Amino acid sequence: MDNFSAFLSLMAFVLLLKQILIVDGISDTTEDDGFMGILGAIVDNSSRIGKEESVAMQIAVEDFLNTSNQRLDLRIRNSQGDPLQAAIAARSLINTDQVQAILGPQTWEEVSLVAEIGSKSHIPIMSLADATPVWATELCTFLVQASPNKLKQMEAIAAIVQRWEWHQVTIIYEDKDFSAPAMLSHLSDALQEVGAEISHYLAIQPFASSSLSEELQRLKRSQFRVFVVHLSLPVAVELFEKAKIMNMMEKDYVWIIMDPFASLVHSFNASTISSMQGIVGVKSYLPENESRFQDFRYKFRQRFSSEHPEEVNHEPSIFAAQAYD
Repeated sequence: MDNFSAFLSLMAFVLLLKQILIVDGISDTTEDDGFMGILGAIVDNSSRIGKEESVAMQIAVEDFLNTSNQRLDLRIRNSQGDPLQAAIAARSLINTDQVQAILGPQTWEEVSLVAEIGSKSHIPIMSLADATPVWATELCTFLVQASPNKLKQMEAIAAIVQRWEWHQVTIIYEDKDFSAPAMLSHLSDALQEVGAEISHYLAIQPFASSSLSEELQRLKRSQFRVFVVHLSLPVAVELFEKAKIMNMMEKDYVWIIMDPFASLVHSFNASTISSMQGIVGVKSYLPENESRFQDFRYKFRQRFSSEHPEEVNHEPSIFAAQAYD
């Protein structure tokens, strides 16, 4: 989490792309003028995560220039969270900008299309998705998982369940979330290790407000009281706002959240946070007290507040840190 780590990460890209150029029989003529190549990135700039990633990547490239005197151009494209737009962006980066590698996107739905395009063009794709299936990296030889595996969080959730001697939990997840099967499997295994189990599965339809209220009513009438929530930001916020109205955020209920939601709570406004009082969260660790992180944090806050004044909080999350590294 510093300039040196950013240098190493970007150098890994450079070494990889240079090796590809050699294999393809293309001579390397960039060494003399200090230009090392063009790096592409695909983010969802309509989301908090995408905004943070974009700012962090720009800082990383600037720090790389300052520490190495070598220039690496960064071309960022906005997918708006649409897999088809991500695919179009990938083709543009490869065919028009002539990038040697692409970082992102954030969701597996987007990554799957971009990885196919990258593999056909022999362009490395560094996935920032929470969970990339093992079979995907085996099938798409130019796809690399760049973000830490979030499945370790399942063990932390199981430890919480064990500590409070809960034996049954309800998992609430998004119906069209492609990362859900792997997450559910790992959580189930982790819970079994501590003598607990998933007693009920609730698949939520995205942006189906009426059905969400109905599902919460069913849960309230049932005996289920311990809930693990794995939802996207807008769906999770709506869930907790409705749960508060229905008095399901009181002491008889337990709500456990995980990333990405847990790591972005700091970005919510006061009204949203008030609807989430009492929630237990499991999120990725940030070395906030280390001087190296403080240096990045200072640069990030300045740039993020300038580029995104609409955001109420300018602190970097784990997603900014990962994009920087």
